[in-house]
Amino acid sequence: DVETSGGGSYTSFIGTASDDTIAANNVDSVVQGRGGDDAIDISAPGANTVVFEASPGDNGFDTVTGFSTGGALADRIGIALDDTARDALRGDGSIMESLADGGTLGANTGLVVFTTAMADLSEGAVRTAIDGLSGPADGDVLYFLASDGTDAQLYEVEVQAGADTVTEMALFSGLDDLSGVGSPSILGFAAGADL
Repeated sequence: DVETSGGGSYTSFIGTASDDTIAANNVDSVVQGRGGDDAIDISAPGANTVVFEASPGDNGFDTVTGFSTGGALADRIGIALDDTARDALRGDGSIMESLADGGTLGANTGLVVFTTAMADLSEGAVRTAIDGLSGPADGDVLYFLASDGTDAQLYEVEVQAGADTVTEMALFSGLDDLSGVGSPSILGFAAGADL
């Protein structure tokens, strides 16, 4: 727990390499589950930040409940990118874009918030969504946040001829609409031209 001289306070939670259950309290919280398949509850009041490991293998598959995109206490998503992980992304990996089906992927887009509801959250649905965008090239790696109208999911996608490699990183239970997820909600990426 941290108290600041400005009158605010926040709590930081750091998980382990195992499967952890973490519940934020009623102040602003930063939660990093680290390895394992973590259950993260950020439904308590506060502007909460959930940080994921850059590599899906290091992150595991996390389930996040209570993520809020509206109001003064909107929650945020961060990815723990070092220079090596950022360099592996498309272009320089510095941009996040909000794109609908048929949108054009920017040259330096490292994260896409896909605003068209997918039929489901399967790997096949993600491949179809990526194939429906203009601009992806073989070897591109990016993070992809998409919804099926009920829940949302975060993936790492490597574009490959024949079949993209899609790796699940986190499920956001009840995050049915991604229209409120823009640059203020995603840390570590600059907004693309269409945000």
